[in-house]
Amino acid sequence: MSFVRGGKSQLVKKRTRNSYHKIVQCVNCGLQQLFPLPTLKEDAIYYDINPHDRETTPEFSVEDIYSKFEFQNQSRIRYLENFGIEKHWKILDYGCGYGFFIEMMEREGYCLDGIEISKDKLVVCKARLGETAKRIKAINLLNEELPEYMENRYDLITMFHLLEHITQPIELLKKVKKMLNEKGHLVIEVPNVANKMMEASEAYNDFFYIRDHVAYYTPDILKKLLLELGFRIVVCCGNQVYGLTNHMNWIINGKPELKKPSYESCASMRWIEKIYKETMNCNMWAEYMYVIACKEK
Repeated sequence: MSFVRGGKSQLVKKRTRNSYHKIVQCVNCGLQQLFPLPTLKEDAIYYDINPHDRETTPEFSVEDIYSKFEFQNQSRIRYLENFGIEKHWKILDYGCGYGFFIEMMEREGYCLDGIEISKDKLVVCKARLGETAKRIKAINLLNEELPEYMENRYDLITMFHLLEHITQPIELLKKVKKMLNEKGHLVIEVPNVANKMMEASEAYNDFFYIRDHVAYYTPDILKKLLLELGFRIVVCCGNQVYGLTNHMNWIINGKPELKKPSYESCASMRWIEKIYKETMNCNMWAEYMYVIACKEK
């Protein structure tokens, strides 16, 4: 897997929904990416002002953002517990954002560290987490060395919707691998560019591509990346968070539900939605996907 930096590519989109960057696809590996790629300095400035959340949550209410991500974080806790995580594990949430996932996990009895580089999100994170905030580090491993005390430390590292923001995924994942202990596991969740809504709704397709995401992964590309770095794939599954009502809204109205996304249909429709989500997940057609990988070869 490689980013196009002047090599052969084909145009996918003339622009994203919130910038004049193009989306191109590598003709060799199939990876779709933002073009031209931002520099690390440009990305640092961009994420410090946090434009995406200010766009999708116009009043920029932290509680509104928490509510929008609560269902998604609950789904993550479910699939991690189904996988078999244990309360005594040392866990790192890499790219912890506002700390919502850490907050919810701690209510379940887990203890987590975090890494976050966005100044805007760190302010909220530290205000919400109290004493736990002392375990949140503002370290950027793309341009900083891995601290020695973090090597071979963690039983589990989660990276939820982080890798798609990274212009140097191989370099970052090599350092992340060093942070795992001998039996450690890595969880990566990203948007799935192979999801079925890309075909079902032109409006959704246009909305999907944004300046924030520099890479757009398919299940095969993500698995190949991890295998090449010496991980063993334990689980690869879709994570269809948004409900059938949300998808019908895209198809009928051609616009997103920004303020209150529909994660579940009404009670009488839940049986249909259960089948729908299971089908999307099993066939890797879901909007999101996750991989759980083991450090062991």
